[in-house]
Amino acid sequence: MTTPRALVVDDNRGNREMLAGLLGALDYDVVPASDGDEAWDRLEREGSSFDVVLLDRRMPRMDGMEVLARIKATPALKALPVIMQTAADSEAEVIEGIRAGAFYYLTKPYQPQALLSVTAAAVADHARVRALQRDVNTRVSALLMMRDGRFQFRTITEARDLATSLAAAFPDPPRQVIGLSELMINAVEHGNLGITYDEKTSLLASGRLDEEVAARLDQPEHRDKTVEVSLRQDPGRIEVTVADQGAGFDWRRYLEMDPQRVFDAHGRGIALARSISFDSVTYRGQGNQVTAVVFAPDDPTDRTSTPNHEKGRSGASPLADTPPDHMRLASVEERLIHTRADLEAYRARLDEDLGTARKMQQDLLPDAELMTEIEARHTVRLDSHFESSSELGGDLFGLHAIDSHRFALWTVDFSGHGVAAALNTFRLHALLSEFPEWMQHPGDYLSLLNARLKSLLPTGQYATALYAVVDTRADVLRYAAAGAPPPVLADTATGATTQCESAGVPLGIADGILYETRSVPFPPGSLLLLYSDALLESGWEESRALGRQGVRDLVGGAIAARGASVTLTDILDPFLNRVTRPLSDDLTALMCLRHPHPA
Repeated sequence: MTTPRALVVDDNRGNREMLAGLLGALDYDVVPASDGDEAWDRLEREGSSFDVVLLDRRMPRMDGMEVLARIKATPALKALPVIMQTAADSEAEVIEGIRAGAFYYLTKPYQPQALLSVTAAAVADHARVRALQRDVNTRVSALLMMRDGRFQFRTITEARDLATSLAAAFPDPPRQVIGLSELMINAVEHGNLGITYDEKTSLLASGRLDEEVAARLDQPEHRDKTVEVSLRQDPGRIEVTVADQGAGFDWRRYLEMDPQRVFDAHGRGIALARSISFDSVTYRGQGNQVTAVVFAPDDPTDRTSTPNHEKGRSGASPLADTPPDHMRLASVEERLIHTRADLEAYRARLDEDLGTARKMQQDLLPDAELMTEIEARHTVRLDSHFESSSELGGDLFGLHAIDSHRFALWTVDFSGHGVAAALNTFRLHALLSEFPEWMQHPGDYLSLLNARLKSLLPTGQYATALYAVVDTRADVLRYAAAGAPPPVLADTATGATTQCESAGVPLGIADGILYETRSVPFPPGSLLLLYSDALLESGWEESRALGRQGVRDLVGGAIAARGASVTLTDILDPFLNRVTRPLSDDLTALMCLRHPHPA
């Protein structure tokens, strides 16, 4: 067996040595490069000798994205698998790398097993591609003269053999054989045999995929299933259609690489076929029929010019050697129709997923039963307002019963908003019950939460928070703050308002932070308002923000009008009725009012 050769590109010497050590232990021949310039020099001179490239994204001189772009623009290197490795794990950067051609992704710090698994998968894919391309060169070219043809097969071996044969009919056989093989193998594994994505993941991990395929091929319900392939050559266009007898699948998910799948050892075949092999890949029906198209020279025996799809993607004029205008227009129209359908289906799935996520986030909030129980036990009135600036938000609030005379209430606001911030609210919610014995001690409780969040949150993400304990026996409010907006205290008898001190380091920024527990009087008739930054910062009058004094004025004005009967709606309505919606940030407000003693 040939020793796999890996080019490891990283400007950090320690990272290069660590990667070399991990791969070297498995007998990889590792070639290091300290930056993009050195890597590209190696690839220009000996690129065909490498089986995989592990490429750091951020480097001086030529960065990883430029190296990746050059690899994918070079025909001889385009099929070389690139594993983008970086400390940046934002979805936007992952998507950018995928679109540039990185079909694998790793984030630092590395998990050794994930690194070795993904690298092995990349090397195996490249070995299979090389074998297919070698086989293509040995096939006869009689198919060049065939205008129409139909073929059938049922096994993986037959799929590969047919792919290498049919590739000879295309303008660039070594490239088209990759896509043909992927589509045909998918038709057997996922189509006729019904192997799901998760099942294939498990079978690959245990090394039992070939065994399972053979077993299913021998099952009575699969023995007579075949895959039908049709090939049609027209002037300027070659079309191949692959149809299986399976139940179909959600093919839209696989036309592009999903950021969640770039960490898996498979799942990139359709996207690979679409980006490397064909000018278009179109699925029909339930997904058990796919048509791939390549634009070709009018003379099927003319294979000397560069394929049109290669010219268009490498910067040369996309009009050279293209099909006649009416054919190109028909192709564009067809693509637009399917693109619109894809976008509509994607939007529908996205709306459904966001709706589910929004419901899950709402379920994190205190339920009515808990609020009623605390109100009855402690003679208080609780009220809340929760409003996201987008489909999902980064705010959260909660309540916790401690004993007969104490309960806790808190608010948290994660940096940013949308999906990333919402994920952090789930992270926090999972931590809240880890330290029940410390819930009566606000400063200590925030210190423990900070230590846990620091180890979980990605760099640059943090949360402001305020955690308070109401003690109805001592008539006191004890609280700790982590950079949250200052809570407002008010006397419902006089309407007087004050703002509590809320200085503190936000959660998740630094280790070892100790938070101070502060105490203020909180007798019957007192009102406490906790709120997030949106109440302070959203413009409500000629782009003027409400500010801290504005929040106090809202509370004081509502008490002046309603006294001890004041509600959170009374406080917020003057703001919400005049502010522009949707808000620029997530808004959370939590009110606690101690009922006055009867006169």
